[in-house]
Amino acid sequence: MSKDQSDWPNTIRTHILTGDRSLFGASCVDVYLVAYVANTYGSGKDVFEKYIFDKQITERMNSVNAIWQVGKGDGVYLDVLNQDGSIKDIEFFEKWIAR
Repeated sequence: MSKDQSDWPNTIRTHILTGDRSLFGASCVDVYLVAYVANTYGSGKDVFEKYIFDKQITERMNSVNAIWQVGKGDGVYLDVLNQDGSIKDIEFFEKWIAR
């Protein structure tokens, strides 16, 4: 909290890449899920929604919306996703996966 607010996204990205995964909350999973779907099936909320329902992750539209909003929003804030959910920083995700 003592760092300049403009440094927070980089600090959080570093924490994701180096921290104890078991302590991370659902928002990290949401970011990863949005990126995975966009990279594998295509970007956009409609593609994401179809994937979530096809894979029976949830049957509730409110849950789909929440996962999308948190995942995309946090990913954009961290500067690793674009507004459509597509991957902006592939290097970050490659490091995250390789851990």
